[in-house]
Amino acid sequence: MKAVLTVHADYRKAQIPADDIAYITVEDRKTKITRGSGAVLRTNQSLKDVFAQLPEDTFLNINRGIIVSKKFIESEKNGVITMMDGTQFRRRVRSDRMPKRPKPAPRQEKHVVCPAEVLGQWLDPMPMPMLVMELVYGAGGVDFRIRYLSREMARLESVTMEEALDQSVLKLSNVGNPRWMAIFADVAIHGGSRVIEDVLEGSGKYMQLRCYQPQPGFCGCVLTDLTKENNLVQELFRARA
Repeated sequence: MKAVLTVHADYRKAQIPADDIAYITVEDRKTKITRGSGAVLRTNQSLKDVFAQLPEDTFLNINRGIIVSKKFIESEKNGVITMMDGTQFRRRVRSDRMPKRPKPAPRQEKHVVCPAEVLGQWLDPMPMPMLVMELVYGAGGVDFRIRYLSREMARLESVTMEEALDQSVLKLSNVGNPRWMAIFADVAIHGGSRVIEDVLEGSGKYMQLRCYQPQPGFCGCVLTDLTKENNLVQELFRARA
């Protein structure tokens, strides 16, 4: 089975056959993947994460921020590697005391454990609504599937865990707001955190959504009810008017 590199780029998941990759570099804090055809793809995933997916016997980490495919090397002279497209890279000088690339542990099949099984016993008692969504790609485009929601979130949405699990977040009356999808996607792909403050259409409550990335491809949201605070602010504004 041929090795395939999977990365997130431009709000989509891209899969590139490993034998079609000429070299990989880092530019402007982005990982730049150059294919044998000359096509270029940039991703926010680290060079380390990308390198871990590639066959060790085919790719060389020749210098900091540079990975090349043996298949696309034209020549090497005096420590300078020339690729088939004419691009040249200088290989690092490795002394006997410099550590070589450690052999990776045997790869195991990835298994995404349902957060409901692992996190439920810890997070369900939390007195705040929370959910975790996974960014998925299908024929209909980008969507988010619910992988976990807390007891308080289920109560807010008037659903059970069994009814909501693996369903599109758009089916939730409060959090399934289409205009928030771009924010969820940005967090799931690029990491970091974002804060949304808005009136939930289902309940009419003024909520703060704190979004974060529990792991690449996922977006978690913790909701805080700010209805009382917002009403108080509105009353103060009316009193001053």
